[in-house]
Amino acid sequence: MRLPALLASAVLSLTVGFPALAAARPVPVEVWADRPYVRAVSMNPSGTRFAMLQRLERGGRYVPFTFDPSDLENSPVRITIGNDDVEPQSVFWANDDILILNLVLENRLNNRIIRLPRFLSVNVETGETFNLLEMRSRERGVKTARRGVTLGQGRLVSVLGADPEHVLMMWSGADTNGIADYYKVNVNTGARERVLRSNDRLESYIFDRNGQARAAQKYDPNGPRILTLARTVGGEWEEIGALDSRNRFQFTVQGFFEANHPNAATAVIGDAGSDFTGVYAIDITDPSNRELLFRVEGADALGALTSPVRSRTGELVGFSYADRHRSRDYYLDENYAMLQAQFEAAFPDRNVSILSISEDQSTILVYTDGPRAPGSWYMIRNGQAIQIAQREPDIPAKALSPVMEEIVTARDGREIPTLMTIPEGKDPKPGIIMPHGGPWVRDVYGYDEWAQMLANQGYVVIQPNYRGSTGLGREHWLAGDNRWGHEMQDDVDDAMTHAIARGWVDPERTAIFGWSYGGYAAFVAATREPERYNCIAAGAGVADISSIRAAVSGSRFARQFQKPTISGRNPMEDAGQVTRPMLIVHGDRDATVPVEHSRRFVSRLDGIGADYTYIEIEDMGHSPFEYAQNMQWYPELLTFFDTKCGF
Repeated sequence: MRLPALLASAVLSLTVGFPALAAARPVPVEVWADRPYVRAVSMNPSGTRFAMLQRLERGGRYVPFTFDPSDLENSPVRITIGNDDVEPQSVFWANDDILILNLVLENRLNNRIIRLPRFLSVNVETGETFNLLEMRSRERGVKTARRGVTLGQGRLVSVLGADPEHVLMMWSGADTNGIADYYKVNVNTGARERVLRSNDRLESYIFDRNGQARAAQKYDPNGPRILTLARTVGGEWEEIGALDSRNRFQFTVQGFFEANHPNAATAVIGDAGSDFTGVYAIDITDPSNRELLFRVEGADALGALTSPVRSRTGELVGFSYADRHRSRDYYLDENYAMLQAQFEAAFPDRNVSILSISEDQSTILVYTDGPRAPGSWYMIRNGQAIQIAQREPDIPAKALSPVMEEIVTARDGREIPTLMTIPEGKDPKPGIIMPHGGPWVRDVYGYDEWAQMLANQGYVVIQPNYRGSTGLGREHWLAGDNRWGHEMQDDVDDAMTHAIARGWVDPERTAIFGWSYGGYAAFVAATREPERYNCIAAGAGVADISSIRAAVSGSRFARQFQKPTISGRNPMEDAGQVTRPMLIVHGDRDATVPVEHSRRFVSRLDGIGADYTYIEIEDMGHSPFEYAQNMQWYPELLTFFDTKCGF
C-alpha cells in the first residue's frame, strides 16, 4: 500500500520533544516492585480517540481511560467496569466507537487462585457495556463466572478488518467439554455465531482474513512430530508440513494474507539450506511448491508483519527478524520502510514499533523503548511526535544505564551474544550475571527492569544468550541439548570472565541471579567447582533436574520435543557443597517449577548449616506479578547483594 505523499513528506521533518527528566538515584525499591504506570495504549481506526490502562496509586489496579488526542490535558474519561473481581489487562478498539477490554477474573479453585480472561464491550458514545461471549453452564443454567468448576475461559482470536462490527473469539469450558469452540461475535450486540466446532485432535487454529479456519496443528506420536494441516475453503484437512523432534526444523504457519491467492499460506520454516529460519509462501494444494519470501543470513525470521491500518488488517506488509542482539522489522512497502527508518533516526538507541495508522493516514501511534527509556507511546501528526503516555514515569532516564552489545567467545570457541548493562562511575564495579529463564528463549536489547534495577544500585549486569537459547539459529539452540550445567553453564561463567577482562567488573566482587532456568543456573553455580561467585540468588529455580525432566509442563512441544534434551548436572545431589551465601525465592503456587524444588534444596542447606535466606511467597505462581508479592523479596534481594556479597 502506498501512503499519501502528504504523510510521507511530513514525516521527513519529524521532530521529537523529549521531556526534561531530573536524576533520581537510587530509585526507591517500591517503584521497581510496582507494575507499569501505564500498561497499554490503543488508537481507534480513524485516529480520533485513544484508550489506555493506568494505575492510579502505588500497588493499585489498572483503570481504563479514553481521551481525545486533540485535547490531551482535559479529555481523559474513566470507564467504569462495575466489578471488583476483574481487572483490565489490555484495551483494543473494535471500531471507532466500540472499545474491547480484556479483563482477568480472579477466582479460587481447589485452594488456589486462578486467573481467567473475560471480555467487556464498551460503547464510548452511549456508555453501554456488556460481556462478550458470556456463556452459561448446562448445570442449573448458572453463569460460568459463579461456579469454580465451570468457569471456562475465552480468548480474542482476531479482528476482521473488513468487518468492523465483528471479532473472532474462542471459548472453552463446561459448555464445550473443555475443547475450544470459535465464534464470530457482534461487538455492538453480543450476538454470536459458532464458526468452528473444535475437537481434541486439532489445535492452534489459524484463520484467514474472512474468519475461516484454514490451518491447524495435530500431534503425531511418530517421531514425535507436530503436524501442520491446512485446507481450502470448504475443503478437507491435509498435511502441509511438520515439526519433527528428530531434526527440529521449525514449521509455523503465520496466516493467509493474499486475497487474490487464498490457498497461499505464509509460514516460518527452518530447513537444511540454512541454519536460520526464513519466511515462505506455500501453495497448500501442493505443499512442495514453496517460495522463499524473506531470509536474513545470520538472523532468525520471526514472523509476518500485517498492515497497521485497520481496514487492511491481514495484508502482508513485512517481516520481523532477530539478529544477534535485537528484534527488527523489515517492511516490503517503501513507505512503511521509510517511516520505520525515520522513526528509528528520531528515537536513537531505542526499539521502535509502528502500532496503528489511521484510515486517512494522518495519525500514527508508535511505541518506543530502550535501555534508558522504559517505554513511551507517541502520536505522530503533522511531522510532530507528541508523547501521550509513559510506561514508567517514576523512573527518570538519568537513573538508567546504557547497554553494550557484546560477543563473548566461550572457552570452546562458541560465540555468545551478550548484553552488558553498565552504570556510570569508576570501573571496575561489582558484577551480577543474570542468565535468562526458559532456557528456550533469549534476551534482546531494550528495557529490562531487573537489569536496570540492579544497575541503578551500581552493579554491572551481564545477560548471556548461552547455547540452548533460541532465535540465534538452529545450531546454537541444539547445542544446549543435554548440556544443562555443563557447557551451558560454561557460557555463563565465560560471559563474566569477558566483563572482567574488559575492565568493567571487579573479579573479587561477583554474583549470580536468575529466575526459572536462570534459577537452575544459580543453583548450579552454588554447587559447582571452582566457586566463582561471592553469593547466589535463585528465584523459582529448578533444583532437581530429574524431577523437572519427568514433569516438564507447557505445550506439547515442551513435553514431547524438549523433554529428551533435558539432562546434566543435578544441583540437588550437590547441595552439600554450598559454601557461599544464598537467597532463594519461590512462589507456593508455582505450577511450572513446583515449590518443592526450593523447599528440598533448603532442607539440604539446613543439614550443612549453610548461610541462606529463604522467602516463600503465598499465592504467587511462577512469575512475580503483584506489587505486594514483589515487596516481599525485592528489598531482600537488594539488601542481600549489599550485605552478603562483599560488595
